[in-house]
Amino acid sequence: MKSLRVQMKQRNINWMITCNNPTPIEFFRFIQPAHKARAIEKYGRILDQAIEICKNPNKKLELNNVKETVDVRN
Repeated sequence: MKSLRVQMKQRNINWMITCNNPTPIEFFRFIQPAHKARAIEKYGRILDQAIEICKNPNKKLELNNVKETVDVRN
């Protein structure tokens, strides 16, 4: 059984890959209330991981475009 942290990380990555509008504000709305204080940091990490594992070339391009247009500093 995976740890809760690993499960939540995978859930966030899956959301990033399947979301029609994976912007920081949508991510902020999606994540757990306890994590909202560090949401922008988490968004940047999840976006990078989603780009890395995404197999759909069109979605990967979309995620890369989002990354280029948002100001996320890790």
